[in-house]
Amino acid sequence: MKLDDKIAASLSLPDGKTDFIEWDATLPAFGVRIREGGSRTWIVQYAIKGKQRRMSLGRVAGMKCVKARDMAGDVLANVRLGKDPQGEKIEARQRPKTLTAGEVIKLYLKRQESRLKPRSYSEQKRHLETVWKPLHSHQIDTITRNEIARQLTKLKAVNVFMADHARVDLSSMFNWAMKEGLCGDLETNPVFHTHRPLTEPVSRDRVLITDKGDPAELREVWNALLDDDFGRFVKLLLLTAQRRTEIADLRWTEIDMDEKDPLIDLPASRMKNGLPHEVPLTDAALAVLPERREGRDHLFGRGGGGFSGFSKAKRELDQRILSARLKIDPEAKPMPRWTLHDLRRTASTIMHDDELNIEPRHVEAVLAHVGHKAGVAGTYNKAKYRKPKRRALTLWSEYVLSAVEGKAAKIIPLKTA
Repeated sequence: MKLDDKIAASLSLPDGKTDFIEWDATLPAFGVRIREGGSRTWIVQYAIKGKQRRMSLGRVAGMKCVKARDMAGDVLANVRLGKDPQGEKIEARQRPKTLTAGEVIKLYLKRQESRLKPRSYSEQKRHLETVWKPLHSHQIDTITRNEIARQLTKLKAVNVFMADHARVDLSSMFNWAMKEGLCGDLETNPVFHTHRPLTEPVSRDRVLITDKGDPAELREVWNALLDDDFGRFVKLLLLTAQRRTEIADLRWTEIDMDEKDPLIDLPASRMKNGLPHEVPLTDAALAVLPERREGRDHLFGRGGGGFSGFSKAKRELDQRILSARLKIDPEAKPMPRWTLHDLRRTASTIMHDDELNIEPRHVEAVLAHVGHKAGVAGTYNKAKYRKPKRRALTLWSEYVLSAVEGKAAKIIPLKTA
C-alpha cells in the first residue's frame, strides 16, 4: 500500500511481533517502523558495499508522510552517488566533539598572554572576547567565511581600523587552532579571502607640519585638547616623542623627580627594543603631568591599568578640531586622517630638520631607536646620551610651545660636533 499520514497512524503490530515495518508501495525502500510501546518512525533502507543500512528519518507524530518520503528520496539519491548517509551519521556521533569558538579563544589567549606585551595582549583579548563574541557559541569547525564577512561589515561601519585589527587577530587564532588540531576537519582558515576592512594602506609618513614648515595642524591638535586625562596624556606623548603605550602605561615609580635631572626611567620589559630607556623631562613636560592620585601608581587611566579608550577619545578630539574649523569656515573639512603615532614622527622630523639641527644619533637616542648602536657599535657604545637627549627635548619643547601659541620660536640650534 502507499503510505500516508492516516495509514501510518492506524497501523498496529501484528500478533506476536514487537517490531514491525510497513513498506511503501511506491518507494519500496521507504517505510514506517512500529515498535512495542507505540513508537512510530519513518525510515529508509538501502544497501551499500554489500551492507544493509536502515536510517531513521523522524517520528511519525512530528513529521508528515510527504516530507518523510522526500527525505527518503534524497537519501537514496545520495546512495546512488556513492555516499553512505547513515554511515556518515554514525561516524559523526563517534567523532570527538569539537570545541566552540569561545573555548578555543580561551586556550589561544592563555598561550598569547605569556608571548605578548601587556598592551598588545589586552587589545587582542578585547577583539577576540568582545568583538567576536557573536561567534563564541558556534562549533569552531562550523564557522563560515560568510558569517565572518557579515560581522566584519558591521564592525567596519563602527570603526574601520578596529575591524581591520580584529580580523587579523581572528585569522591568527584560526591558524594556531588548526595547527593544534582543534578545528576538527576544517581545512581552510575561514578568515581567508574575506575583504580587509582597511583597503587603503595606512600612511607612514604623515606629519603635522606642512612642507613649508607651518605647524598649523600641530597647533589645532594641541588647542583642541582638554585639561583631562587624555589631554595631558597626548601633550606628554608629544613633548617626550615616545610611543603611545610607553606613556599610556606610565607609572609614578618610573619617574625620577630629581631637581637637577628629572626623567622617565622605563624598564626593558616596557620597551619595544627590550632595552631600558631614559627620557629627560623638560619644564614643559613637567607642567603637563597630572596630579598623583592616592592608591594609583599609573599616571593616566582608571582601574588597574593605564589609559584606555583611545578610539573614543581620539574621535572626540577630531570632532573638536572640526568644530573649531567650522567656526572660522562654515565649509571647512575635517583634518586629514592622523594617528597618535604621527606625533612621534612629527617630533623626529623637526628634530632632524635644519631648524633644530640636532645630531641624528641624539634624536635616535631620544626615540629609543638602536640603529646607531647596531652591530659592533652597540657592543662598545653604552652611552645613555642623557645630556644630549635633554638638550634635544628642550629644543623640541620650545618649538612646540612656540608653534601652539602661534609665535616664532626662539631657538638656538645645537652645534654639531
